[in-house]
Amino acid sequence: MLFVDIKNVSLMKKIIEAIHTSLWKVKLVILEIYRRIKYHRVLKKSLQFQDIYSNEKRCFIIGNGPSLKEGDLEMISQHGDVSFAANRIYNVFPDVNWRPTYYGVCDIKLFNNSRNEINKVEGVKFIPLDIYSSSANIKDGYFTWSRVPVTFFNQPPRFANKITSCFGEGGTITYHFLQMAVSMGFKEIYLLGVDFSFSYGIGPDGKYFEDKTIKHNHHSKDNTPLDTVPNLYNQIRAYESAKKYAKSHGIHIYNATRGGKLEVFERVDFDKLF
Repeated sequence: MLFVDIKNVSLMKKIIEAIHTSLWKVKLVILEIYRRIKYHRVLKKSLQFQDIYSNEKRCFIIGNGPSLKEGDLEMISQHGDVSFAANRIYNVFPDVNWRPTYYGVCDIKLFNNSRNEINKVEGVKFIPLDIYSSSANIKDGYFTWSRVPVTFFNQPPRFANKITSCFGEGGTITYHFLQMAVSMGFKEIYLLGVDFSFSYGIGPDGKYFEDKTIKHNHHSKDNTPLDTVPNLYNQIRAYESAKKYAKSHGIHIYNATRGGKLEVFERVDFDKLF
């Protein structure tokens, strides 16, 4: 009679799953290398932004959290600060004079669902190469960046300082913007409206959660459902990578968000910045 050791079967299953995951990650890396080669001329256009703000003092990265206030955006506009914003931030445009210096989208589902509105956003717009390569009829005005969407051996995401190199993936466009801001030469970066709190998602502990006390996931002008399930575990690892890089390179990243739950970066009072 043949006896099967359940422990060995379980171990083999875990090994097979690990191999499958690793092969899938390798596939994604190879695909991005292919895109970098095929669209190298498109990616090269972004070089014009490398270190262009090396003499500027600061910039703002705007999140779409419920704490975001229109008056704060107006204050940024009045002082002429460079700002980065993403996704459906265009919903606030009718009520403010402020416009982001740089606009970006990294979620392909959101991009495809909101293509008409995104095309109307004026100014410099960024999308990653994987969206650029898979979307037909991309209009002029889009610049690109490259990203590595995976890590190996449970390593934290990489942090890049060259706008045409592969950015690390952190599960949020805020992490892409941090790498972009550093690539552009900023030494002082402020987060605003990055609440780091959602009604559901993967928590910092890696477990799924639901928080019924949170009624809004976005700012007041965006009442749409979440496009993807937020993974706060991946995001916090990314923010910690950004903090580590910044500390070792004389760069300061501050959290000027009104409230929220992101405590990786030093808190500052937004009202005292002007």
